[in-house]
Amino acid sequence: MRSVLLFVFVTTSLPVFLAHPLPEDRLAEELTSTTVISVTTTIKPVAEEAAATEVNSDNETEMLLTTLTTEATDVTSATEEAVATISSASEATMTLTSNTTEVTSATEDGTVTTSTTSEVVVTDTTLRATKAARTKKPRTTKVRTPYRRNTTVAAVKADLEHAEEITSDGTDDIELSMKNLFETPEEHEDYRYVVIIDAGSSHTDLVIYEWHVDKINGSGVVQEKLHKQCTAPLSTFRDTPEAAGPSLRECLQHASLEVPKSQHKMTKVLLGATAGMRVLRENNAALAAEILKSVVSFIRNEFTFNVLEENIQILSPELEGGYSWISINYIKKIFIDNARLPTDSRLVTWGSLDLGGASTQFTSEITPTTTKKIRATFRITLYGHEYKVYTRSYLCYGKNEAYRRYKAILLSHKNFTEPIADPCRPIDYETTVESAQHFGRPCSNGSIPTHHHKERFSVRGSGDAEGCRQLVSELFQKNMDLSPSVCPFADGECTFRGIEKGKVEGKFVGSGALYYDTKNLRVVSNESFSIDPFDFAGFRAARQAVCGKTHSQMERFIERRPELKSFFLRQCFDTTYLEVLLGEVYNLSDEVLGNTTFAKKINGIDVGWTLGWAVAASSDLPNSGYESLYLYNKG
Repeated sequence: MRSVLLFVFVTTSLPVFLAHPLPEDRLAEELTSTTVISVTTTIKPVAEEAAATEVNSDNETEMLLTTLTTEATDVTSATEEAVATISSASEATMTLTSNTTEVTSATEDGTVTTSTTSEVVVTDTTLRATKAARTKKPRTTKVRTPYRRNTTVAAVKADLEHAEEITSDGTDDIELSMKNLFETPEEHEDYRYVVIIDAGSSHTDLVIYEWHVDKINGSGVVQEKLHKQCTAPLSTFRDTPEAAGPSLRECLQHASLEVPKSQHKMTKVLLGATAGMRVLRENNAALAAEILKSVVSFIRNEFTFNVLEENIQILSPELEGGYSWISINYIKKIFIDNARLPTDSRLVTWGSLDLGGASTQFTSEITPTTTKKIRATFRITLYGHEYKVYTRSYLCYGKNEAYRRYKAILLSHKNFTEPIADPCRPIDYETTVESAQHFGRPCSNGSIPTHHHKERFSVRGSGDAEGCRQLVSELFQKNMDLSPSVCPFADGECTFRGIEKGKVEGKFVGSGALYYDTKNLRVVSNESFSIDPFDFAGFRAARQAVCGKTHSQMERFIERRPELKSFFLRQCFDTTYLEVLLGEVYNLSDEVLGNTTFAKKINGIDVGWTLGWAVAASSDLPNSGYESLYLYNKG
């Protein structure tokens, strides 16, 4: 393969390292002397006979550097023709001087590399020549390779198979600025964008999504354009809330360069803060609001994106679950497949099951055959169909808070009398339970009788699978203070009480701890069951086996995988909790569980809520366009 390095130096006073390219009216005024443009292209032997340059005149001239010939003389010719294109594109007089030099060198494999440098002095003060010389680029790649406007995506991908990634000889900011500076607004007019900021408890990420204006029944075909990690989580700005907004500067600068300038004012910024900010709001609502206000003010003052206060928000767990449900079904292509089908014959959507440390979430579409005991939480129209969805987050029923409450129940059952046998621990494993960590807590606020009070209690594992299951089941028969309850979840609606086996239909994707705990159980059981799809019978057998293991047996696994020590020692409880939650509380049948997949990714794409919000943003939803699902949770 031959490579040609072509440098065109256009002199203008406009600095190339602008963080935000100037508007075109100002750019026209500034375009008088000193800009440097670097163009590098890789030539494929199969395209050597193609024309070096084409001129397309239809009100505006486009310079198309799609391929170059391999002769050094043709490189000079191509340079001269590019200069001529700039000249002919402008209606004003331009003075051009060219000093061209060539450097030819042979590489180890015998290919020849020719570098041509041409200095072009431009004295025109209009922008027309610059517009005419702008190069059309494909929508599907970061490689700086020009293509015709009507080039197909397939042709672009085929042409890029052998192309090399091109890097600027300057900084990334220069490369991005030059990219945005010389893009025509016309090439982006058929796409729309949304910037979503995922403000989690341990990270802050920025994701840009795009879709073509030609939609499917009112909803866009969304794809990720950029994913960038930002700085510290927003919840860490407790002492300096005014610094929360500026902390996003670098990420938003990348977004301002990645999203075409002509689209900035119509591109919304959506920020969803999750667990970390939820906790902060519970402790100090005013401080949480101040942090969000800092973000809104900073974006409005520093960028031209469309930012509304209601779109910079702390997501409710239910809304987060709803967006995750959209993500799953978008990745599974259920929505797009249903777009071709009538309502009465459309495909059943996938439900979403998530288990975290503090809460668990259940999301499923409400169908005509679904029991009326489950009421729709929100409605949303996607790809021509309205979906009624139930999503609910159950605080204090995440596996860590459930385990805390389990140990309080265990001590109560044993009347706080040592030695206390723990059926969910490996046989002969000895540990202690600290009273302060398991009583008087928000999710476990029972109390210890005064005459039994101790700082800590000694516990010894007994490895009893059935005894473990019975105690875990009590978690769904008691309130947070350990008093009896007829509701599986201590919620006002008494959700899932009396739900018959088989009434919850469909397929599900399990994520979070559901995925990790089943995966770890497979390690201990020598991969005796499948998690994609889920073999619930095999899972039950593996759970019973692991609950009967001794401490010394578990230590063998810990020696091989020391990073999983805490998982192995808690494996009996964690997997028993999963079994009870799915089989007894949600009452999912073996058939439904057999259609359940536990995964972190689907088709290589992370199962996260940001994609779901982007799909909702791309849709022509009634009365709102890009707004959140809060407008649709009327039941």
